[in-house]
Amino acid sequence: MITIVSLVITAIIVGVILRKSWRKMHEIAGIQAGTPRLVNPPATIENQPEPTTPTEQPTTPSFWQTKHGRTSAMNYLVGITVEKLNLMPTEAVVILSRINDKMARYTKWQQETKQQSEQWLNEKQFAIQKLIEDSIPTAVQQYDQLARFNPHKLQQKIHGDMTASDILIQVLLEVDNQLDTLHDELYQQTADQLTTTYRYVKSRTQQ
Repeated sequence: MITIVSLVITAIIVGVILRKSWRKMHEIAGIQAGTPRLVNPPATIENQPEPTTPTEQPTTPSFWQTKHGRTSAMNYLVGITVEKLNLMPTEAVVILSRINDKMARYTKWQQETKQQSEQWLNEKQFAIQKLIEDSIPTAVQQYDQLARFNPHKLQQKIHGDMTASDILIQVLLEVDNQLDTLHDELYQQTADQLTTTYRYVKSRTQQ
């Protein structure tokens, strides 16, 4: 009888010791007893991936690199590419760059006049627009075909004493001159308006 009681008491003591040891082991491991261990812990600020920044949109280049050197990107002209510029004579590329720069200024000026509800030089503007959108692209495309398919004939005269390069240059010069005329007229229009404003202010302040 004493032996059985001793065995029971010993079993209880061993059970208590094992239970305390089990809890101690969980405390050391940082796990609450009776709680299942997660294989993948929840995301925290520390282990979350860094947010990715949006990819920057490509910007339109301001300059083109051609065999003639660096030139302004001709964003205001239709159908002009670096490949076509490389087949043209240098003088034609210089004139085209000039035309593009004048068209850039003209376009911004025109936008401002529209914001002011002004109607300036409608007939002249229409003619320039047709030259820029139709005549230049047509001439450039025709010259490009000659330069690509019959480059050995480019020095031949095709109209009087004029070669294909001469004709292309003359077409571009005519448009360039027309743009100069348009800019001069726009300048004069604005100058006249400024003068009118001055005269009005002068008349009101001299009373």
